[in-house]
Amino acid sequence: MNYQNDSRDAQNKFPFFILNNMLDRMLGHVYWKDKKGAYLGCNLAQAKSLGLKSPTEIIGKTDYDLSPDAQADNLTREDQNIMKTAQAKTIEEVVTLENGQQAIFLSHKFPIFELDAQVAGIFGISFNITQQKEAEEREKIALAKAKTEEETRRAVMILVGSMAHDMRTSLIMLNLLSNKISEVLPVFTEAYQLTISRNLPLSKTLSSEQFEVFSTMTHVLNKAIIEMNSFVNDSLTTITSVLTNNLTKEELVTCSIDYCVRNVLQRYLFKDNERRLVHWDRDYNFEFKGNPILFFRIIFNLIENALCRIRAKGGEIYLSADSNDKFNFFKVKDTAGGLCSETTKNIFYAFSNNQEGNHIGLAFCKLAMQRFGGDIICYSIDGEHTEFQLQFPKC
Repeated sequence: MNYQNDSRDAQNKFPFFILNNMLDRMLGHVYWKDKKGAYLGCNLAQAKSLGLKSPTEIIGKTDYDLSPDAQADNLTREDQNIMKTAQAKTIEEVVTLENGQQAIFLSHKFPIFELDAQVAGIFGISFNITQQKEAEEREKIALAKAKTEEETRRAVMILVGSMAHDMRTSLIMLNLLSNKISEVLPVFTEAYQLTISRNLPLSKTLSSEQFEVFSTMTHVLNKAIIEMNSFVNDSLTTITSVLTNNLTKEELVTCSIDYCVRNVLQRYLFKDNERRLVHWDRDYNFEFKGNPILFFRIIFNLIENALCRIRAKGGEIYLSADSNDKFNFFKVKDTAGGLCSETTKNIFYAFSNNQEGNHIGLAFCKLAMQRFGGDIICYSIDGEHTEFQLQFPKC
């Protein structure tokens, strides 16, 4: 296929010109590829970030033509996984810009389908969140300096509010994108259908599967915006309740450990192939009185801490559940070499600092588990493994 000639033909067609004009005014980076990874198009922001003069220059190129090999490997791996599973995914991606600087992008990618429901490629929208991530790191440093529990609570409240603001900023960008697409889509749809009915050349450039992407884009975006906004609001309310001692037993609901863990593993933003390092033994399931959002935050924190150790020393993560006469247990064990006894002894103190870092996140985990009427305990054998055991009173 001659992408360049098809692109020039398409530029002379009214609907395609309108679409390009719209995409070039997007706040985010918009792009779409075929199932072999070749770009079919992008907006101006994406082209400029790659050092291209116009979006047409990207057509027919792959990530290996535009990025360092290691970066292209990661991007291709994620794209192929999305097409293989036929599931949309939101991920953080570290990329090198045209100026040589590294940036962090929050990317929402979803598969493109042909009329026979076969995956034909991938569509992506990415936002540069580098400044938000840097601000988050500065706030974490401020948290580490907190010397009392009250100072820590206030610092965590500031951090939570800041993170919620940053997430809502991204949602606003997505909402603007959805609104702009909604404005032009009726005209584009009418013109496309007219072109198809008359068998005009545009049909050779804009295939049916590409048109399906544009016609369903607003539905996908609006659904993602509603879900994310609800998650931000619920998280902020729940975490605030814990930090201000206002979470009551009446607010706790019956949760299934299997359901919660499966949701955690689906939502967690694993890097590269790290998901394969996490093993979930589902032989035993139990119910507990708790709050799903708080439980998600607890397990997110434990998995992230374990992966940090694994990235430095190697190892794997094992998730399991069991019980005794009084308690049900959920266990998170990693084989990344264990922790020293001094670290284990102080690991749940928010203002403890040592060579292995501060433990503000774990202090919050303990506080949340105590609100459930349970507890969290750390067992570690230096040089072997670390295990966090979450204890839940039997319902």
